[in-house]
Amino acid sequence: MNLISVVQLEVVDYAIGLQLQQRLVNLRKDGLIGDVVLLLEHTPVITLGRNAKAKNILASSEQLSQRGVEVFESDRGGDVTFHGPGQLVAYPIFDLRGFPVDGKRKTLGAVEYVRRLEEILIRTCADFGIAAKAKELGKQLPLQEIAHSVSRNFGTVFNSQILWLETLDALMRPTQGVPMKVPAELRNLHKEEETFWA
Repeated sequence: MNLISVVQLEVVDYAIGLQLQQRLVNLRKDGLIGDVVLLLEHTPVITLGRNAKAKNILASSEQLSQRGVEVFESDRGGDVTFHGPGQLVAYPIFDLRGFPVDGKRKTLGAVEYVRRLEEILIRTCADFGIAAKAKELGKQLPLQEIAHSVSRNFGTVFNSQILWLETLDALMRPTQGVPMKVPAELRNLHKEEETFWA
């Protein structure tokens, strides 16, 4: 079973969040950290994806400026998206080769990855009694409850254990108390061959 670390940050400026993600991606590629999900909120920002049209922003630049809303061009897909305080955003930084799909493929493909992300959102909405058809609940929920639901659903959908970390620095520290090698008694009990954990 894989291990996904979850780090929940406070409100983060979009540009800073993007730089942080890039650093974590590089660390993940170099094998210095494991799979991680960043949970955070952004300061008010409208992102323009690769396919975005500026005319789809309905507010004027003066109105956006008065409300402290930044406009940020992004190299990601999609059109115009608003992020702001009170909205939980999850950024998974995974090595998809670690999530086998079936006996034939060892690597999780892009389509299956997106389907799993959709499944996480559907399950999270269901946890709060919301049908995933754009219906609003009509009341505000504690962000921490949503964060716990999202992380739990990441674990379920990606068949992984979830490890909550207090800080980003904790990603770089070896996990305490988790053996790198499964104890012989446990292997014998489950009649497993010698296995190494990472």
